[in-house]
Amino acid sequence: MSSQGDYAPKNILLTGGAGFIASHVAILLCNKYPNYNIVVYDRLDYCSCLENLSELKDLLNFKFIKGDIATADLVAYVLR
Repeated sequence: MSSQGDYAPKNILLTGGAGFIASHVAILLCNKYPNYNIVVYDRLDYCSCLENLSELKDLLNFKFIKGDIATADLVAYVLR
């Protein structure tokens, strides 16, 4: 059994990631951790913009999912 000190996640889910601040977090994560899958989940409401993530669209470790965090079925699917 490995200790928790050896644990390294392979996936990061960032909710609200198309907003101004979180989009910069997504850009940082995608560039700093190319071996991690960065999934941005956002409903694209009034204060978010998909254009904020445009520089990530061609990266292999980036995925965008449009959805509301209150939609339990979609969240469960994304977390699988």
